[in-house]
Amino acid sequence: MKPILGQLMYFRDDAPPEIKALADNLYDRTNPLWNKAMQYVNAPEFIYKVRQARIIQHGV
Repeated sequence: MKPILGQLMYFRDDAPPEIKALADNLYDRTNPLWNKAMQYVNAPEFIYKVRQARIIQHGV
């Protein structure tokens, strides 16, 4: 069976197979394994830093 894209990228390579299987349905967090699985989630490779933000009011 070929792994799906979510399984390859959501969890780190060292995650156990039962943890990687949770990537099949990322919207279902009812499985108790999710408490343990969060330590295997891939961290983002980059972080955005917001330097300035403006609020523009329309129609006033």
